[in-house]
Amino acid sequence: MLRGTNKSIIEISETENKYFEKAILFVKPEFVNLSPERLSREAKRMIGTLTFSPMGLGRQVTARRRAAQKRRRKILFISGVLFLTAAFIVWKMI
Repeated sequence: MLRGTNKSIIEISETENKYFEKAILFVKPEFVNLSPERLSREAKRMIGTLTFSPMGLGRQVTARRRAAQKRRRKILFISGVLFLTAAFIVWKMI
């Protein structure tokens, strides 16, 4: 839940995560005048898109990165199917 919006800081005390109890976000000055509901919604959306990895704690997963990951998985799957098909054909020829 949103605890409060004050001095361009949003503190989310219920992160719905077993490892983290709070998240503190600093609002950019140009967006301070937005409604608290809108800021709360954006804060929750942003926290939902975070991924945690050793290379960059709290890095956002962008749509482009997600699409690239999906393409890589698809290529690996197709490569595996082609490899198994080729192996089966060679096995049948022996």
